Amino acid sequence: MRFGPGILQQPSTLSVFNAILLTLTLLLIPFAILPIFLSLERIPQTLLRASDDPVAGLQTFPRITLPLSVPAAASRAGSPLSS
Repeated sequence: MRFGPGILQQPSTLSVFNAILLTLTLLLIPFAILPIFLSLERIPQTLLRASDDPVAGLQTFPRITLPLSVPAAASRAGSPLSS
């Protein structure tokens, strides 16, 4: 059996694996990104505005954003399919 323009006689195992990996990645990315996005949206704007000082601007991410978003990222790392 010929596939494509006759280059391959059989589909390569590596190409099948890559196709499955790509498909699963595209299907599961929303389950990982959505909870993280929602946790970032829940951060009170008053905290972000309070840290809007130019001197403290570099400390906003490690002191406010990261600690408040870690629980959502950790829950996704433990079980990517649970909701």
